Amino acid sequence: MTVALIIGGGRSKRMGTNKGELTLEGRTLLERAVDAVTDASLAIVVAQEVELTPAPRWPEVRFTLENPPFGGPVAGIAAGVAQLSDRSDAEEVIVLPVDAPSVSDAAGELGAARPGPDGVVLQDQQGWPQYLFGRYRLGSLRRALGELGRVRGASVRSFGELLNVARVVVDHDLIADVDTPEQAIEAGIDLPRERRDDPGVVERVHNWRDILAGELGISDAPFDIDQILKLAAIVSKDVARPAVPVTAYGIGVAVGMALGRGKDADAALARAIDIATAPGNTDPARRPHTGA
Repeated sequence: MTVALIIGGGRSKRMGTNKGELTLEGRTLLERAVDAVTDASLAIVVAQEVELTPAPRWPEVRFTLENPPFGGPVAGIAAGVAQLSDRSDAEEVIVLPVDAPSVSDAAGELGAARPGPDGVVLQDQQGWPQYLFGRYRLGSLRRALGELGRVRGASVRSFGELLNVARVVVDHDLIADVDTPEQAIEAGIDLPRERRDDPGVVERVHNWRDILAGELGISDAPFDIDQILKLAAIVSKDVARPAVPVTAYGIGVAVGMALGRGKDADAALARAIDIATAPGNTDPARRPHTGA
């Protein structure tokens, strides 16, 4: 039997709202995390209890919190494991964070991987194991928590280093999380209206736009923040998150060339955005135009 352990997003100070309740493609991030573990018999969610919309084949869902709350991810794992006192050491526990947009793909990689003695984790391409994306033996989690001792405020790495796990290298997209409104927008997440219009966020973005434009000597160039953020959300959702800066760079080159040639930069910006957002252009199977 498999148990899922979904670790909440802490205080969500930088996001300014509960990350688990943010919406992506019609489902909250928490619902998407539970959607990803339909082979589990039970999902323990370490977060404040919220109302959920179950999907078919959902496991039983229980909420719990660290005591005291907000003790960090390792304390969250300990709180979840404490709810499994009636389960045998041999059971598998899949650990996932609540704030990862690609959680379903991450869970799929973990499910297909061959574990080591204590389990298996995902690893980024720089060689860093991501212990909050893991599939573990319950007995191994119990042992590591016991060896660690103090869990409140403990680093995830110090906990993970007590485990002998296999590692699966994956793309950054698969393990990326969202901590700020800007990252959420880039990932295509629907922010609450009051958060999108937060004066503090708006002011920071506009101030950065002014600094960047001034330092680069492009204060007269079109710099429509609303269009840029809308484009980022579309490209992130339809292509991939790393395609956002690639797209922004391409549009910047197009606008810069238009300015250099004395052409209408606003028209160049609009044309570039139309190309990037046209139906079919974000299809990975679409052949690139070679000009032949």
